[in-house]
Amino acid sequence: MNKKVLIVIAIIVLVGSFSLGAAIPSVFDIGLNNTYSVLSFMAVEEGGLAQYTPGIRITGYPCKWFGISADVAVFAPFAESLESGDFLLEVGADGVFRYPFGLVEPYLAIGPAYRMTVGKDKFVFEEEVLLSVRVGLDFNILPMLGIGVEARHFLDIPTLIAGPEENAFFEIMALYNTRVGITVKAKF
Repeated sequence: MNKKVLIVIAIIVLVGSFSLGAAIPSVFDIGLNNTYSVLSFMAVEEGGLAQYTPGIRITGYPCKWFGISADVAVFAPFAESLESGDFLLEVGADGVFRYPFGLVEPYLAIGPAYRMTVGKDKFVFEEEVLLSVRVGLDFNILPMLGIGVEARHFLDIPTLIAGPEENAFFEIMALYNTRVGITVKAKF
């Protein structure tokens, strides 16, 4: 009985490894992102799970392992808005390093990010410049569809320069700036 189980497992691993090398990596993808800040997970009783951040991302890959992405996200549009119905947008551009195994595709993305307030009559950039770092894992479930998980952190450079002792909200902002989420990508 143990030999049969071992043979079945070996066949599954062998067939699965063929699928890892068979897929062709995408050249371009469009993705929808739904992320939560770690701070919102800590405030579940106060409605923290309603504070998800939807976004859209476009990525182009000039070569197999490197790409450039641009994304925009609206921070917690259904849970909170600023006074007079304004929304906080997060805009970023990243260099993406990936290793396409075929079925599984891990990636690391680093680049600048900006926050802006958008309202009916205004469009204001925040003065802070953020450094965005993303780590994720995509599962290519169909030739043109991928589902992934990712973690993203925005490094607030002015806060880092001032130091944690200068800013009482340093730990809260670190939790606010750390996001985890799910992505769905159309791959071309």
